Amino acid sequence: MSYGHHFTELVKISPGSIYANAMQILAAAELLVDTPLNHSQISFLHTVQACGTSLVETVNHVLDFTKLSGNVKSGGVDNVITRSR
Repeated sequence: MSYGHHFTELVKISPGSIYANAMQILAAAELLVDTPLNHSQISFLHTVQACGTSLVETVNHVLDFTKLSGNVKSGGVDNVITRSR
Protein backbone atom coordinates (compact mmCIF):
# COMPACT_ATOMS: atom_id res chain seq x y z
CA MET A 1 0.00 0.00 0.00
CA SER A 2 1.16 3.50 -0.75
CA TYR A 3 1.79 6.28 1.73
CA GLY A 4 -1.15 8.11 0.18
CA HIS A 5 -3.52 5.25 0.99
CA HIS A 6 -2.44 5.19 4.64
CA PHE A 7 -2.75 8.97 4.87
CA THR A 8 -6.25 8.88 3.37
CA GLU A 9 -7.26 6.30 5.98
CA LEU A 10 -5.85 8.51 8.75
CA VAL A 11 -7.80 11.53 7.53
CA LYS A 12 -11.03 9.50 7.62
CA ILE A 13 -10.86 9.22 11.43
CA SER A 14 -11.83 12.89 11.68
CA PRO A 15 -8.91 15.10 12.58
CA GLY A 16 -11.46 17.58 13.90
CA SER A 17 -12.36 15.30 16.79
CA ILE A 18 -8.68 14.68 17.58
CA TYR A 19 -8.11 18.45 17.50
CA ALA A 20 -11.07 19.08 19.85
CA ASN A 21 -9.80 16.50 22.35
CA ALA A 22 -6.29 17.93 22.26
CA MET A 23 -7.67 21.41 22.91
CA GLN A 24 -9.61 20.09 25.91
CA ILE A 25 -6.41 18.57 27.29
CA LEU A 26 -4.59 21.89 26.84
CA ALA A 27 -7.45 23.77 28.53
CA ALA A 28 -7.36 21.42 31.53
CA ALA A 29 -3.58 21.83 31.73
CA GLU A 30 -4.02 25.60 31.67
CA LEU A 31 -6.33 25.37 34.69
CA LEU A 32 -3.76 23.29 36.58
CA VAL A 33 -1.07 25.94 36.10
CA ASP A 34 -2.73 28.14 38.73
CA THR A 35 -2.87 25.40 41.38
CA PRO A 36 -0.17 24.54 43.91
CA LEU A 37 1.97 21.78 42.38
CA ASN A 38 5.12 20.03 43.54
CA HIS A 39 8.19 19.67 41.32
CA SER A 40 7.11 16.31 39.83
CA GLN A 41 3.60 17.56 39.07
CA ILE A 42 4.99 20.65 37.35
CA SER A 43 7.21 18.42 35.23
CA PHE A 44 4.25 16.24 34.25
CA LEU A 45 2.18 19.33 33.47
CA HIS A 46 4.90 20.66 31.15
CA THR A 47 4.99 17.28 29.40
CA VAL A 48 1.20 17.32 28.92
CA GLN A 49 1.35 20.88 27.56
CA ALA A 50 4.19 20.07 25.15
CA CYS A 51 2.52 16.88 23.88
CA GLY A 52 -0.87 18.59 23.55
CA THR A 53 0.65 21.47 21.60
CA SER A 54 2.52 19.06 19.35
CA LEU A 55 -0.67 17.09 18.69
CA VAL A 56 -2.62 20.23 17.79
CA GLU A 57 0.16 21.32 15.42
CA THR A 58 0.26 17.86 13.83
CA VAL A 59 -3.51 17.84 13.26
CA ASN A 60 -3.26 21.34 11.76
CA HIS A 61 -0.60 20.07 9.33
CA VAL A 62 -2.76 17.06 8.42
CA LEU A 63 -5.73 19.32 7.76
CA ASP A 64 -3.60 21.73 5.70
CA PHE A 65 -2.15 18.87 3.66
CA THR A 66 -5.64 17.46 3.10
CA LYS A 67 -6.84 20.82 1.79
CA LEU A 68 -3.81 21.15 -0.49
CA SER A 69 -4.07 17.64 -1.87
CA GLY A 70 -7.79 17.69 -2.55
CA ASN A 71 -10.90 16.24 -1.09
CA VAL A 72 -10.57 12.72 0.35
CA LYS A 73 -13.84 11.70 -1.35
CA SER A 74 -12.43 12.57 -4.75
CA GLY A 75 -9.36 10.42 -4.29
CA GLY A 76 -7.45 12.75 -1.99
CA VAL A 77 -3.80 12.04 -1.55
CA ASP A 78 -3.95 8.77 -3.48
CA ASN A 79 -4.16 10.92 -6.61
CA VAL A 80 -1.38 13.29 -5.50
CA ILE A 81 1.33 11.16 -3.92
CA THR A 82 3.00 8.54 -6.05
CA ARG A 83 5.59 6.02 -5.04
CA SER A 84 9.12 6.91 -5.96
CA ARG A 85 11.14 4.27 -7.72
